[in-house]
This record gives sequence, structure tokens and C-alpha cells, in this order.
Amino acid sequence: MNPEPPHARERLTFHGTLDLADFAGWAQHRADKLGLTGCVTTEADTVVADVSGPAELIEAMALCCSLGPASSWVERVDRVALASHHGGANSLPAPHSV
Repeated sequence: MNPEPPHARERLTFHGTLDLADFAGWAQHRADKLGLTGCVTTEADTVVADVSGPAELIEAMALCCSLGPASSWVERVDRVALASHHGGANSLPAPHSV
């Protein structure tokens, strides 16, 4: 029996020249395909994905979305680890870019 991969929660904030509605829907579809839980929203000129799941799948989400759909150009992805649901929604480390 294999141990379960580490579970993580992260906020991924995508910056660039984004078609917000198209990119948000595309990112939500990618999260769903990867089996991540959470939601994707738009804020001002960014798309924000709060996702939970195995750390390596969140890494895949960040990489996949950094390539984005054809209608958008992602310049930067800020990533912030979030505390588990049991510990509240406080962010842990400072954001880092992909």
C-alpha cells in the first residue's frame, strides 16, 4: 500500500495579459481535470485559484496555467501556501513566482 501524497492548499495568482473570463474558466477546468478542489475567481486584472490537493498536482496546475490558453499571456504566477482548513485561512510563507 502506497502512502498518500502530501496534501497542500495554495493560492495561485496569475498576472499578465489575460482574457479574465476565458482564463478563469480554463484554469477551473484544469483544476478539475487534475482532481484539485477549490475555486477560481477574477480580481481586478488577475485570476486567483485557491486550490487543495496533492502538492505535485498543484505544481502541475501552476505550470500548466502559466502556459495558459491562446487568448492570454501569463507573465507571472504568485504562489502562497495556505493553512489547512483546520488551522484557518492564514497564509504561511511569502509568495513566490513560478
